[in-house]
Amino acid sequence: MIELNEIKKSLAAILDTYRKTGRFTEKFYAEFEKLFSLESLQIGIIGKMKAGKSTLVNALVFGENVLPTGNKPVTVTLTEISYGKEDSVEVELLTEADIAGLREEARGGEEKKAKVATDILSQIERIEGGYQQYVQTEGGKIRIRLEELNDYVAEGGKLSGLAKTVRIVMNNPNLRGVTIIDTPGFNDPVSSRGETTRNALKDCQILLFVHDVMDMYDQEELSLLTGQIAYAGISEMIDIVNKIDLADGYGMAQWPEYLRAFEKKKQEALTRIGSPVVKELLGKSKSLWLSPYMALLGFIRDEDFTREMRNDYVCFQEEFPELEEKQDFITCSNLQAVASEINRLARDGSRYLLETPVITLLGQLQSVAAVIRGEIRAQEDRLSLLRTSQEAAAAKVKEFDRYISDIESAIKHSALAVTLPTRISDTEKEIQKMRSSHAAEQFIESYYPETELFSSGIRKANLTRYNLFVSETDDKIRNRLIALKGVFRTECENYVNGLVTSLVSENIREEDRVMFKNALLSSLMQIVEKIDIVVNTPRLKHQLSGGQQQYGLYKTQFEEEYDDVRIRELLKPFRNQSEDLVKDGRYSAREALIPIKNTVKQLAGFNPKQKEEAIRETEDTIGKLKAEYNGVQEDIEKLETIQKRNENGIHRTVGGPGLCPGMHL
Repeated sequence: MIELNEIKKSLAAILDTYRKTGRFTEKFYAEFEKLFSLESLQIGIIGKMKAGKSTLVNALVFGENVLPTGNKPVTVTLTEISYGKEDSVEVELLTEADIAGLREEARGGEEKKAKVATDILSQIERIEGGYQQYVQTEGGKIRIRLEELNDYVAEGGKLSGLAKTVRIVMNNPNLRGVTIIDTPGFNDPVSSRGETTRNALKDCQILLFVHDVMDMYDQEELSLLTGQIAYAGISEMIDIVNKIDLADGYGMAQWPEYLRAFEKKKQEALTRIGSPVVKELLGKSKSLWLSPYMALLGFIRDEDFTREMRNDYVCFQEEFPELEEKQDFITCSNLQAVASEINRLARDGSRYLLETPVITLLGQLQSVAAVIRGEIRAQEDRLSLLRTSQEAAAAKVKEFDRYISDIESAIKHSALAVTLPTRISDTEKEIQKMRSSHAAEQFIESYYPETELFSSGIRKANLTRYNLFVSETDDKIRNRLIALKGVFRTECENYVNGLVTSLVSENIREEDRVMFKNALLSSLMQIVEKIDIVVNTPRLKHQLSGGQQQYGLYKTQFEEEYDDVRIRELLKPFRNQSEDLVKDGRYSAREALIPIKNTVKQLAGFNPKQKEEAIRETEDTIGKLKAEYNGVQEDIEKLETIQKRNENGIHRTVGGPGLCPGMHL
């Protein structure tokens, strides 16, 4: 998985912890779950047939053989792999029209494409009972088990050739936040699939161009590159010289030299490219060598080796003396370098995908910490009461009754009924003003240039800029809502301090007044901390087009997303809780204060053993709450570290898994 994926796993683990404790509301869980599905980083993989694309995915993502691989072409399908809660595989079959098109290609198509069409037809014709029983006029989609995939895409499978596209969803943490698009090899004779492939690549942020070690940007590869991505608007690409272990006459120490020869051929290829988009993409792409099969032999357990794998493992060690242990197979494969480069390219594009869930969960944990602090104070006050003498406790009961009654009467006319709505209104005006001024600065023609022929990359850059601006706007709104929640806390503290101070009684000691103040403040804070701050504006997944200029299209989209109705909706939790603070304040205060009086009453009737037991139970409760509080603080520190890494461009530290399973990046 990439760094974005790793961070999402960390957030999910933290979330699971608090699901068990009941500290978060179900509403918050539902809202937060949406943040995980905002968007995936999409990685497209292209290359000739037999270039080893599926083996690369197996090594990079799974660390085992999940996708079928082999010496003969096995992926004449478009395969999409993504994360989901339940494993599933959906296969879309060829239609009668697709098969008719294959026959035309086989009879009179371009030589290499005709050969591929002939091979596919040969496989289809061998299907037992006839392919017609599976094919429909409009095409059909069927669900299968992952272990049945070989039947549809592997050479010799009982339904080989019939699959047009395959969509694999797996509950695999390495896929969280990532979608892999594994494309058919070059010369795909199914025209409808070719169009689907080009559309899928349009949504990819990163492209992996996989080259067989014997290929060095020949004309076929140039045609593949220009044919599949000239109009896709992909912004980043990595050239992978695959199966480097098959470079004849090159030992492992000479692999960098082989890569330099590849680079030289790539520079020559640049002079033959007409498309400025493809030329720019290729010119800035980084080249890396790779041996994914070597990496897989390091990942897969010895007991899971096939006979062929055992033989290959020994052969690798004989040919490359550097491979002494299984870890050497992973390290020497150069898979780490590929994962690191993907991470590097993904950083800027994934930052806005991280900010919302990280900041949202951080704010929620800070609220939990505040509630636990109040619970600890309440238990410490109870402990203090339990340690007073029974005679003193009996004398307190009557005075406590009178003092609680005075507090309840005072709360009836709460000053919060005026101050809180005013603060909400002020924040609403601040957000509206910020929205207007920032939109005026953002949506200008120079920031969102118009597109011309061969300029889909510009259009995609406009989309990326807009999504980043939306993320920044969400951050600014979120910060104002967090500040408003802080104002709620301050107003409650000021109110309670003033209330308790004004109700001075010569029969209530100072330490008792502090106890009442803590209990009352804790009851109000529990209402405040129920305010969930989730600012979750959907990111656009497709470029905008229409009658307006580009900057006008995005400005209109922005104004629709952040209209006054939306802003009022974001402030609704504050309005609801401010009403509760006023309306239910008296009830909440009574619920908080009565236990103090009850503790005093209980203490007056306790025998020494009961008193000792009550003290011990309260001390145990305080110990558990403090341990829970420390755990929350540790999680807050983790999130603050993630937040800083994200702000600084997310620089990876040693010790965690990277895109490739079992590796340390």
